[in-house]
Amino acid sequence: MIEPHHLIPSLRVTPAEMFGPQSDLAPEALATTEAVASPGVEFGVVAQLMIVAVAVVYIIFIMRYAGFVGHFLFSSVGIKLSSQKHSHINPSERINLEIVMLTIGTITLSAVGVRLLGEEAASLLNSAESIWLMGAIIAGALVALVGGSLLALLLSALVCDTKTLCRGLVQIKLMHLAIFCALATPLSIVYILGGNHFAEVGLWSIALVAFISLILYVKESFLFFMTQKVSILHWILYLCALEIFPTSLLVAPLLRGGVGIG
Repeated sequence: MIEPHHLIPSLRVTPAEMFGPQSDLAPEALATTEAVASPGVEFGVVAQLMIVAVAVVYIIFIMRYAGFVGHFLFSSVGIKLSSQKHSHINPSERINLEIVMLTIGTITLSAVGVRLLGEEAASLLNSAESIWLMGAIIAGALVALVGGSLLALLLSALVCDTKTLCRGLVQIKLMHLAIFCALATPLSIVYILGGNHFAEVGLWSIALVAFISLILYVKESFLFFMTQKVSILHWILYLCALEIFPTSLLVAPLLRGGVGIG
């Protein structure tokens, strides 16, 4: 039996014209057709212009620090490059790169979250600006996730007198997050502004980049703990308490809700 949502889009006449004046679509078939035709969350002109502005800033910084970003990625996977040109930047430039990339990543990933959750989640906020409000909530959750982890590290440095260890972990964490944002931003833009097929590719690509970035961060943090001659049990405790548990609080609602591609 042909489902209504497969048949109706191909029709160029109304049911009344085909089957008579008393004919009409059943409510169930009409609802199915409307659900299939629904485009999901649509970003307005202002939101699209903001994403374009973010993309411009992203391109400027990537072109400026392309050598450092490439060197960092290759060195993370154990590949040594013969050319060392532009492979190192001073601390102030590194901080600027981290701030800009983290800001851009927060904006684009919040937009990804808005489209991923869809209009149904936005309608629960019961606000005329529900999509913007939902984006702000997601951005706040991301900032709280990273900020809370960094704050816990700083408090541990003060309480346990492990300033060198915690300072190194903060630097490693921020740099890996910045590189992840640098890699995920173009994919996020594809997911935000692309059609459904491009969105699916973009979403899976973001997930792949996130997984690879996580593996590299775990490897780097493990090696750092070993160089500091800290027990591996402390490293496992660190990952569970400050990385896995807080992240699960943010990711679990998306998985539990079974959301699909917007």
